[in-house]
Amino acid sequence: MAIDNIVTAATNFSPLLTTVGFGGIVGFLIGFVIKKLFKILAIIAGVFFAVMIYLEQQGIVNVNWVKLQA
Repeated sequence: MAIDNIVTAATNFSPLLTTVGFGGIVGFLIGFVIKKLFKILAIIAGVFFAVMIYLEQQGIVNVNWVKLQA
């Protein structure tokens, strides 16, 4: 009798557990993808500024750093 109640209670929570589990997995994957995208964007921005500094030292471009900071 008690085992039947436990099995019934477990089947009642099954849709809730799968929904919560699915939401957790999707949330983890979205967070993981956003983290990777921000890393890639940070690398691109760093390379861009490094190239700008190099081109300025070579006299190819003139960067107004005061306006860039403002």
